[in-house]
Amino acid sequence: MFKPHAPFTVTADEIKRFWALVSVGTSNDCWEWSGFLTKKGYGMFGVGDRTRRANRVAWTIQNGPIPQGLLVCHHCDNPPCCNPSHLFLGTHMDNMRDMVEKGRSPIPSFFENFVRGEKQHSAKLTDSKVLNMCQRYKNGDITFESLATEYGISKFACRLAIQGRTWKHVPDAVPKFFLRRTRLPR
Repeated sequence: MFKPHAPFTVTADEIKRFWALVSVGTSNDCWEWSGFLTKKGYGMFGVGDRTRRANRVAWTIQNGPIPQGLLVCHHCDNPPCCNPSHLFLGTHMDNMRDMVEKGRSPIPSFFENFVRGEKQHSAKLTDSKVLNMCQRYKNGDITFESLATEYGISKFACRLAIQGRTWKHVPDAVPKFFLRRTRLPR
């Protein structure tokens, strides 16, 4: 499971020590880490009082701090590679999608078999019902509570569907005013 990493900085001495452990080649080559490797082949390097993945350190040296919640992924799919031109930032989902697209997933149809909306066996709503709920709520005719009772769902499930936090795959279901508001009507 993905665990968010805190941003960090690298000192000049650490940068010097880091590149001494990398076999730098041409910009197209993988620059292999020659220091400690994990069981999965990722390089590890001490920065300050913490040990960090070498690819994250290489990215930070080259591009600055990694934004909260993002991973440093490899275009080359070579875990010990520290070549900044082979690295890119992405979310956990981006990394999983990249894995599937490159045929490295243990479950080849991981995203294809992801069941959404009315295809989910326990769904009480359909795409058309969600569209109808959103339209009626947008017109101000009805409350979350009334819609929830009418459709046999909880108030919370109703609110999430209307806000577009669930049923995201339904086009035009989310009323535009939800995108502007910071506080939602009850």
